Amino acid sequence: MSRQGINQVILDWFKNDTLGQSVSQQIGPGFSTKLELFLNSTTDAQRLVTAEETSRIVLERNDLDDLAELRQEVRTLELMRKIAYFFQTDHSAHSLYVYILGIWLLGNSIELDNIVSGFFPGVQKQRMREILFPWVYASLLHDIGYIFSEPPEILPSTRKLAERFFQDARLTALLRPSAVHTTSDFLEFMKFIREIKRDAGWQWPLYSERKFPEDTLNSLRYLPWGRDLGIGVDAFEVFHDCNTAMPFPAASAKVPVDMLEIYAYSVAQTGYDDHSEGQVDHAIASSLFMLQWASYWYWLAKKTEKRQQSWYDKYFCRIGEPRCFSYDISNLTDDIIPALYSVACHNILDHSASGKALLPLKIIDGPILYLSILCDELQKWDRFPAGSKFIHNLSDFSHESLISEDISVSIKANIIEFEINKPVEIVSKIINSIDSKLVDWKKFISIKPK
Repeated sequence: MSRQGINQVILDWFKNDTLGQSVSQQIGPGFSTKLELFLNSTTDAQRLVTAEETSRIVLERNDLDDLAELRQEVRTLELMRKIAYFFQTDHSAHSLYVYILGIWLLGNSIELDNIVSGFFPGVQKQRMREILFPWVYASLLHDIGYIFSEPPEILPSTRKLAERFFQDARLTALLRPSAVHTTSDFLEFMKFIREIKRDAGWQWPLYSERKFPEDTLNSLRYLPWGRDLGIGVDAFEVFHDCNTAMPFPAASAKVPVDMLEIYAYSVAQTGYDDHSEGQVDHAIASSLFMLQWASYWYWLAKKTEKRQQSWYDKYFCRIGEPRCFSYDISNLTDDIIPALYSVACHNILDHSASGKALLPLKIIDGPILYLSILCDELQKWDRFPAGSKFIHNLSDFSHESLISEDISVSIKANIIEFEINKPVEIVSKIINSIDSKLVDWKKFISIKPK
């Protein structure tokens, strides 16, 4: 069955528009077919399963399929009602929606595309191609930090799942290519990997033993190998360097590292309103864990390339296999870190003094950050309730919730117009939410009741 509304608009673009078809091919074989199944899903079970199948295609293309396990863990936590946030709604299918919505917005808003493209020099020559890689982090993976947002005694198995990412057994499984020609060569290579891990002098993360939110942040922000990569050993300082290196005046940056760090620890100590129980903000946790994990891989690759080029080609770049990757450090500094900076900031709330000091954001504060928040706020449809507020008031949730068919889309005078078939007060809530976070978003889109 073919659905209508915004789902159909997005699907038609990926299937029939020249740029959309090109992007779909770049993302990977089978993406278009899975995307159609996802956008035409009419049950939560089908939507969640096809969301993971579609996301895995994207992740595999970018050597990130190991992180699919954390996406699935968040899905499980939501279905089991293990995430305590009062207003929680689905984030598994939501993150895939954010991914495709962002690409669709860039493909249909000339002004938005030009601004975001200016952040990535290669985009002007290869439109959209360069942003697809960092956008995976900023969209598909922006919510995996929910595994750190609850007290460790509540979700010990989930925390241990994150710890296992750094264990030798996990690295052995991930580094082993599909066709290993000589077992002795691989054993020698893994011996070398274990040696450089020991040389790092790092107490490998024990996330499950961190009893307080501040402790979790402390364990997530440390990058002992960062000095070897030239990025520094502290994640917040890395984000600061990324922020000031943007091709915009540094003085215009709204989220300096000290304020982002202050916000992170304020939430960890007194919640989002300065007087509640502290917790780890899932957005900041997502960015810190992924920076830790990504930079760790680039460090291993750099050490291996320096030791033996053939090992680097075979075990990291996978030369001769269907998927080939580059672990050039520029991928980390130019693409991944800016994307993770946007992940860290995407859930800033203005309920506290530190939150009010950071909002609202301008597009010059980081185009990919701006785009990620815009998509995050727009994507309200086809989401199931997971928080206690909604579960115990399903009639109210049903009254306000959106489905694809509630949203009509058109483009008028270079403005993407969203018409929502809901009462004015419900549409106003969406508009007010975006207003609280972003400046001048109405230059690109408009939202009104139908």
